[in-house]
Amino acid sequence: IVTGVAGAIDNKLSIGDTVISTETAYHDVDEGILTEYHPWMKSIYFQGDIKLLELCKEMVNNNMFTHNIFFGKIVTGEAFISSSGRSDIISKYNPLCVDMETASIAHVCYVNKIPFIAIRSITDTEKEYGIEAFENNCVT
Repeated sequence: IVTGVAGAIDNKLSIGDTVISTETAYHDVDEGILTEYHPWMKSIYFQGDIKLLELCKEMVNNNMFTHNIFFGKIVTGEAFISSSGRSDIISKYNPLCVDMETASIAHVCYVNKIPFIAIRSITDTEKEYGIEAFENNCVT
């Protein structure tokens, strides 16, 4: 279970919302590296563990949280993204959010057959973005 922060890609997300990964992928790694070489994946997506997802959905359905929770796709890259990079990511992956670690951790879990799920809190959006917004919202 990985927790941390992410930047919103989907406009329905706000600062402080939580995203639970149903699947995750790298947005900056060529697909062939994952599908044509070890670990010979059928797709570029690392799936969230079904049992862990069911437990998270049960907690959400039992109103155990007071803020917005979303289930969906998270993509990972090695740098903060620009406005133009944002539109490319949306058109190719249509994720809820982007971060710098989730796919890497999911990749290691996939290779080692370890159940995986990521839970990310949103720290920046299209309207409130950049290093300063990220740092300010990590504190609050």
